[in-house]
Amino acid sequence: MDMEFKEEAKVTCPVCGFDYVHPISVRCVPAGAAGGSITVTAHGIHRDRRDSVDGRGVVIELGFSCEGGHIFTQGFTFHKGQTFVNVDDITRLVDVEPAPITIWRN
Repeated sequence: MDMEFKEEAKVTCPVCGFDYVHPISVRCVPAGAAGGSITVTAHGIHRDRRDSVDGRGVVIELGFSCEGGHIFTQGFTFHKGQTFVNVDDITRLVDVEPAPITIWRN
């Protein structure tokens, strides 16, 4: 099967528009109160059994830090066959201790 790839889009900071952003976390929260969440950072994998989402569907959040000094999450929520995208949790990097570390680096 041949797949045709379109031009790649870049993730940009929603505050300053800078396109030098680093992935710092991946968080997944399945539907239901009993599931909890799984978060992956440069420090490892963390499970929080207290974490839950209201309603049905899953929440997936990708955390980023930009070289302009901001932290934000790109969120995906799934419900009844539709996937919604949002940007949330915008923070200034100087307000976070310790500073986040890039998960994957080459």
